[in-house]
Amino acid sequence: MGIFYDEPRPYKKTPETKLNPLQRLSYLSILLFILPVLIISGLVCFFYNELQAMGFSISFGLFALIHTIGAFLMLIFLVIHMYMTTTGKAPWTYTVSMITGREKVEEEA
Repeated sequence: MGIFYDEPRPYKKTPETKLNPLQRLSYLSILLFILPVLIISGLVCFFYNELQAMGFSISFGLFALIHTIGAFLMLIFLVIHMYMTTTGKAPWTYTVSMITGREKVEEEA
């Protein structure tokens, strides 16, 4: 809730650790769970007739549902990600750093 009250961030960024623990966890979950679910279920839906001809007895509706759930999860991640880019000191601060991959890190003296 501190983000809405302009409180200091609970995690200090350094040049070595650009992502906070929640960002690391969210990107890891995207790469390990949601993206593979989308790829596998999409391939199953795309090659459904060929898989049926090879003797695989699979439900198209089940894989379509799994694919749709994965797509909604990816969309939710995208919307939250886009919103979080507007929470900097200026609305475009984090957007520019997201595009360029560089952000000014305040050094402690």
